Amino acid sequence: MIAAKRENIKMPNNFSYYSIREIYDQFTEYRKIDKSDITDQEYKILCEWLWYVPKNTVDRIKLDIEFILLSAKKSQVACYTPLKDVLNKKRGIIFISSILIAGMQSNLPRAKEEATKKFLHEVAHFELDHPSYESEAHKKQIEKEADELALKWFEQRSKMDPSKLV
Repeated sequence: MIAAKRENIKMPNNFSYYSIREIYDQFTEYRKIDKSDITDQEYKILCEWLWYVPKNTVDRIKLDIEFILLSAKKSQVACYTPLKDVLNKKRGIIFISSILIAGMQSNLPRAKEEATKKFLHEVAHFELDHPSYESEAHKKQIEKEADELALKWFEQRSKMDPSKLV
């Protein structure tokens, strides 16, 4: 069933992307006080992560995903929760912990890379339309699929010079 869904999503080898400025402009509603309490620095990090995501997925994210920051007391650094059966407005929520944000604030390039890949992994669950786990084997399968797509996005975008895309 998952393989059939995956075949319906045509993934080109070369994606098109928004510039960082276009992403900042598209997600400004996250800076409104009534929408979210994320800081300027957290907003910048969210936009930096979205910079790695292809345009078509960013467009769908804007309509279908809500980002929510988690407390540092939570043990998960990120998670995707399908809500399409519960809510009519959004399909899911990606929870982002302060631990993941801290990875982006680190001076260590490896910590920033790992935080970015974890964020992209959760977006990949959305892009691949993954359901909740049905079994341990199913969990391993969809986690592997999300890892593969996240790595593909990361590697594709990492080849580009971000200063030329502003």
